[in-house]
Amino acid sequence: MAAVDDDTIAYWQHADADRWQSETPTLVSEAATRIAARSDRAFFTNPADARASWALSVGAAAAARAIAYSNKPLVHDGPATIPAGHADPDLTRLVIRDAVGCRVRTVEGRVLFDLSSGLYNTPLGHRHPAPAVGFLTQATSVAATNPFVATTPVAEHVADRLRRALCLNEWSVVFAGSGSEAMETAMRFAVAAAGRIVNVRPGEFHGITAAAAALSSHHTVHYPLRPIMDVRYTPISDWKERGVGVIEPAGVMSGQPPITEADRSQLSSFRRRGGVVVVDEVLSGLGRTMWPSLTTALRIPADIVVLGKGLANGIVPISAVLIAPEVLARVTGTGGLDHGHTHSNHAASLGAALGCLESLEAHKHDPDRLRAALDAAGVANTTIGWLASVKLTESSRATTTAALLDAGLMCHLPTMVDPVERLIVAPPLTTSDEDLADMAQRLADVQRVLAE
Repeated sequence: MAAVDDDTIAYWQHADADRWQSETPTLVSEAATRIAARSDRAFFTNPADARASWALSVGAAAAARAIAYSNKPLVHDGPATIPAGHADPDLTRLVIRDAVGCRVRTVEGRVLFDLSSGLYNTPLGHRHPAPAVGFLTQATSVAATNPFVATTPVAEHVADRLRRALCLNEWSVVFAGSGSEAMETAMRFAVAAAGRIVNVRPGEFHGITAAAAALSSHHTVHYPLRPIMDVRYTPISDWKERGVGVIEPAGVMSGQPPITEADRSQLSSFRRRGGVVVVDEVLSGLGRTMWPSLTTALRIPADIVVLGKGLANGIVPISAVLIAPEVLARVTGTGGLDHGHTHSNHAASLGAALGCLESLEAHKHDPDRLRAALDAAGVANTTIGWLASVKLTESSRATTTAALLDAGLMCHLPTMVDPVERLIVAPPLTTSDEDLADMAQRLADVQRVLAE
């Protein structure tokens, strides 16, 4: 052991140690990558062994590369990217080096609670292994194929799993990338089936692609895309003409109330007149509010349901559009519709989705834990499941961000909101009671600071 210790000290204290700490694991990673490439030779003779060899080699390469990056982090000359919401270029952006569970760590070493689960897309918490294992498992066989002429077993399996979970067994499923892309696909089907009149509750957000952005009443989102459709911002009670109705059922983001019995009755009447109801559950679905969705829990009459955000726990972008047979028949009757793209029904992404769904199904969903923690800390809130609206004293985005960071919290503030008068709090579903209590107390401190 003394000899081993001497060798270790000699390695790490050698004049070239800084270079070795990066170069040695990088060389190991490159060697493992070459082994993975050679495993293809067994494709036709022993495909199972070839897949296992490829997975082991890629895993070893990734582990070695992670060590290299840890010993010698990636560097950059300054911000070369722009934020997803380019409203305030002077606002300081965090640079996150790593994350685990409900915490993130910046390049400066500061650890923060992540109140937004990334951007509401890591319901299992950061670095959960199941989606990564699912992604790698599927990538060992086929990562991508032509979605216009082929499908894969994993696509059919995930689609069937979603249909059964939402009790929509006869519906069809299309998989897209981001939630915005899924809403774009949903609107293509809906408008093709019911016409260009589109009804939306005021204040809702449905994505940033052309058709999805046109649904928003927020200028920073819809500009200059609104003329694509005849969009009308009205309550559900005013949806009289045949057309499309789009709802975000939780209402937490927009300040709208959740869907009521009167809303359900009106939506049923709207559908009987030929209307198509699109339920946007990109944020609220898959356990963020209720398991498996608010559409199911609130018995919302729907023709198209859109899921996203947490479908692959942030490993890859993946979303789902579930379409009723009647809508599909109407669209088919018009001569068909091109709605997909290169990464539709993407196999490796669906592998990640399968791993995530298996973990979400096994998770013990308790929709009351977040509200209980906020109530115990005296934080005024309106909460549905794991999606809470927390009232603040009106303050600028910069002031609110500073107060959150001082309290050790990271929380998404929508670009179109300034000044800020409330927070949307959505930590991972796997957050412990102890961490929830800590988060809630820090939020109470933020409320107090902003009120002074």
